[in-house]
Amino acid sequence: MSVADTCRAIFDRNPNPMVVYDESTLRILAVNDAMVARYGYTHDEFLAMNILDYRSQDEASRLSRSLATNPGDQNRGVWRHRTKSGELIEADVTTVRHLSEGRFVRISILRDVTGWNRALRELRDSERNWRRLFNAVADALVVIDVGAGRVLEMNDIALAMYGYSRDEAAGLPAAALCAEPGPILGGFADARRHRRKDGAEFPVEVRTSEIESEAGSRVVAAVRDVTARVESERLLMETETRLRQAQKMEAVGRLAGGIAHDFNNLLTAILGLSEMSIAALPVGHQVRADLEEIRRTGARAAALTGQLLAFSRRQVIEPRPFDLNDAVLSMAMLLRRVIGEHIELSVVPGPRPAVVRADPGQIEQLVMNLAVNARDAMSEGGKLTIEAGLVELDAGAVAAYDGLAAGVYARLVVSDTGPGVPAAARPHLFEPFFTTKEQGKGTGLGLATCYGIAKQNGGAIVCRSAGGQGASFEVLLPQHAAEISEPRAAVSAPTPRGTETVLIAEDEAPIRRLSTRILGALGYTVLEAPDGEEALEVLRGDRERRVRLALIDMVMPKLGGVKLAEAIALLRPDVRVLFTSGYTEDAIPGRAVFESGAEFLSKPYSVGQLGARIRATLDAVRLA
Repeated sequence: MSVADTCRAIFDRNPNPMVVYDESTLRILAVNDAMVARYGYTHDEFLAMNILDYRSQDEASRLSRSLATNPGDQNRGVWRHRTKSGELIEADVTTVRHLSEGRFVRISILRDVTGWNRALRELRDSERNWRRLFNAVADALVVIDVGAGRVLEMNDIALAMYGYSRDEAAGLPAAALCAEPGPILGGFADARRHRRKDGAEFPVEVRTSEIESEAGSRVVAAVRDVTARVESERLLMETETRLRQAQKMEAVGRLAGGIAHDFNNLLTAILGLSEMSIAALPVGHQVRADLEEIRRTGARAAALTGQLLAFSRRQVIEPRPFDLNDAVLSMAMLLRRVIGEHIELSVVPGPRPAVVRADPGQIEQLVMNLAVNARDAMSEGGKLTIEAGLVELDAGAVAAYDGLAAGVYARLVVSDTGPGVPAAARPHLFEPFFTTKEQGKGTGLGLATCYGIAKQNGGAIVCRSAGGQGASFEVLLPQHAAEISEPRAAVSAPTPRGTETVLIAEDEAPIRRLSTRILGALGYTVLEAPDGEEALEVLRGDRERRVRLALIDMVMPKLGGVKLAEAIALLRPDVRVLFTSGYTEDAIPGRAVFESGAEFLSKPYSVGQLGARIRATLDAVRLA
């Protein structure tokens, strides 16, 4: 529902009569159903009237004077109106001014106070009627002696709200009911918060009417406890804040993923060419040593782009079920070396298995990042506690975790006894490149990576901290019911070779040349194309049907990877396709193609990775 639709619904469904009229002509522009019901005119009849038509002559003159002397944006007053049947009613009218489509209109909300004012008049005539009406009113009513500033009477609702007995309330200073001092009746009438007998404070709305009697001035105050409304407004504001933060993080994530894509393209060429050049030089050659340093530096850059992809939830992962308790226990020895002897480490696993389905390497990276952050916050020593286990969140508790539903979650908590996180920094903790560390002591990607890992695995991460009392990072991941699977041991093997013909469709010339050199060195015949359209022309010219596999970059000009693969399937269904991209499998356009089993190789890739994936894809064709 749009904002305009919401405002219209509020207008139409308001239980109080509402009217919108042109400020200059006083012509009625709109009324709600409550206005129609109370005044007896139909909607069409109202639209043919102006606001003077349901007022007496003296009220019309008074309205003209009011508009002339009170042209402000908001005013309020009590007016006598006449319904279609001729009944005179008194209406408490609040009017606001609004610029709409180049003209000023006024929006009025009318509260029928005929009965209220009549009740107040009857109070002066009959104590019995006064008592009955006093206790029948739905709001809490308090009668105060203006001169003495003391309570004369409370109705039953007020007594229950403030917690006093009738005898205790009589003679009570009005200021005793106020949580905030003020000039009007000791703050009673202008305070936003009142105080109960037990000292508890609560937000209020107060409306007052002054009554003159032989005994002196009296004020009748209608007090409404608005705790529920204030809490609803607070929750709404928190929800809006979380939504804005989520949108901001999503936008930054897309940016981070795009940057990582461009860097991965560059790193593919840097790492591949350095690897091939190292292999061509003898051990001990000075140039070889320089190239090895280039390769190591490139690998560190690739790790940095991996962190960006983790933040943006676009990292290639290999999820499997495992117990979070076992994961943190197995890291204990490594963590002790990382954090140093000046920090006490306590690892507390839960009593029950906390099985999650995630990439164990990702979770280890998450724990390590949080532990390193805690270490840096406790330069003078302290205690680092890592807890794992299960937690069940109901609908109320889950509201504190963005994007989660009620249920059972595996829980990881990393707590330290450092100085805590400043309040001003907490809203930005998980933003990439934001850091509270000194210049040169942090990339600002550690917590951003943790945020991305938690989100990528369907979970959430929150920080809780109080000044001087340390910080606690809580990670929740969905509980997984499947059995725990053991990872397969990696088998070292030489890069496989081949003699088939491979078509490379890649718009980045350095990567295209590098891939051609790698595959040529491995025995393959290679054909090149800088875009999808030229790749199709190469296939059309392959009359001997030599091409057995197409290595396709997903994002290319003229004809993208998915469209090219679809065209190849029609033209040459015998050609196997291997996609590649600086983006990752879940971030590229047309990613639905992977649901049909298409192969994918993420950049940057090494000589061995490219050779192994080409061979595996070709062999899969022969086995099919």
